[in-house]
Amino acid sequence: MHSMQALRVLLTLCCVIPIMIACEGPAPSPFNSPTQFASTLPTSVPSITVPTPEPGTAILHGRFQALTDAGRVLMAGAVYAAPVEVSQGPTPLPLLRVDFGNDPQSTIHPETGEFIITGIQPGRYGILVHTPVSDFVINDDSGETLFLTLEAGQVLNVGTLILP
Repeated sequence: MHSMQALRVLLTLCCVIPIMIACEGPAPSPFNSPTQFASTLPTSVPSITVPTPEPGTAILHGRFQALTDAGRVLMAGAVYAAPVEVSQGPTPLPLLRVDFGNDPQSTIHPETGEFIITGIQPGRYGILVHTPVSDFVINDDSGETLFLTLEAGQVLNVGTLILP
């Protein structure tokens, strides 16, 4: 009986010790530490200056933060103030209608993630990021499409928006 317990202890040690050694790994270096990487990002990049809206128009501005490689790809796209239209049918649904190249748009600053969309007519809008590969609609905290109502003369800062 004691020899069975001794055998279990010996087998456990033989399995656990190599796993502990293998999991120890090297100490973090600037090349494999996410904390070190994050601290090397530019911190003194100047912010974009938000202009005064032209008469009868609004301005929408904010900043994107990418959490993944896919989000960083979206950062190379254009951001649109996409007008909201309500679908026809038994259950009307709000839809974003984008006329690429004609609707108010902005590029995304590659270092800061900032954007400024000027010349927006008063109305209801959603925010859409467009790249040649895909489009991404910005959602609110509940996961639903973020809808904004803009008025003439308004300057709306949407803050930091997360790209997946």
